[in-house]
Amino acid sequence: MHLSLIATFSRKKGGIERENEMLLNKLINDDEVEKITIISPVGFDQIKDGYLKNKKVEFLVKLNFRKIPTVIEIVNNSDLCLITNVRPTAIPVHLFKSKKVKTVQVVHDIIPWLYPEYFPTIAGLTYKTFKILVKNKPDIYIVHSEHTKNDLIKYWRIDPKKIIKVCYGSFVKPVAPRENFGSKKILFVSTIEPRKGVDKLLDAFLIVKKEIPEARLIIVGKVGWKAEHIFEKIRKFVDLKIGVEYLGYVSDEELAKLYSEADVFVYPSVYEGFGAPPLEAMSCGCPVAVSKTSSIPEVVGEAGIYFNPHDTNDIAKSLIKILRDDELKIELSKKGIERAKMFNWEKCLEEFISVLKFLIKN
Repeated sequence: MHLSLIATFSRKKGGIERENEMLLNKLINDDEVEKITIISPVGFDQIKDGYLKNKKVEFLVKLNFRKIPTVIEIVNNSDLCLITNVRPTAIPVHLFKSKKVKTVQVVHDIIPWLYPEYFPTIAGLTYKTFKILVKNKPDIYIVHSEHTKNDLIKYWRIDPKKIIKVCYGSFVKPVAPRENFGSKKILFVSTIEPRKGVDKLLDAFLIVKKEIPEARLIIVGKVGWKAEHIFEKIRKFVDLKIGVEYLGYVSDEELAKLYSEADVFVYPSVYEGFGAPPLEAMSCGCPVAVSKTSSIPEVVGEAGIYFNPHDTNDIAKSLIKILRDDELKIELSKKGIERAKMFNWEKCLEEFISVLKFLIKN
């Protein structure tokens, strides 16, 4: 099997880049995969050396619209094209590639189509174009939640038979439930973007601080788009020296340690196609307080405390409830561990690749 892969990679991985890296590693180690041609907008410096040296892999990097004819030629010489994100450069591939080449389009969510105000103009235009011109062009859509599947059916009128759900997993394997708490640390992990609710969280922390003076808020994540005003607010709160820390991007090892030290993980995102950080926190035995929106309840189930992400007081109330109740922390830790066991990266990747193989053979 010769696979052309249109995907982004980054040394500072977000959820999409993490999935791309793990998927590539799984494909490289699959005996039925003979060749993988990676088409990516990033340079070699963002891709692990081990992949660059692998004999199965070749790269076309620094992808742009001028290279589209070359990209289509590469795609047409492959057995299947896998596109792991909704990107502008994917549009002409879907429109002009040979019909004999099967395509799989991963759609993590359609948030830029639903809430274009949260994203750069080009992202909103890309999703509008997908909805108008590209819908139903891919042979298969892969999504990570029932919520995203329903969004594709409702808003883009995608044929349900073309949509397959393959869940995420956590990069941390579930540990034993925790029983020792008391750090009073509140942890937030995500790319800093408007829809992630960091501004509301900061305001909620002021309320928490009045009730629990020793509380601390740890913010982890690289800065994303349209986040200048949010990052400025974070810096102001850090400068106030009231217990707010911004750590930026951290390694997986550091992140797992932070999850295991926090008394509560908080996720006030307005909208998610899956939401991996709550799953990672639960895997580490950390109690979670999350938004009751979009796909997040599919991940957390009954293992967390829910709040309205638009209501600062409700966010604060949920955090205070967990911080003050050690028995609740222990209960949520146990429930979170059991919930996290339902999501497994190895199983997820096997399901993902089985979809690709089935499509080629049929």
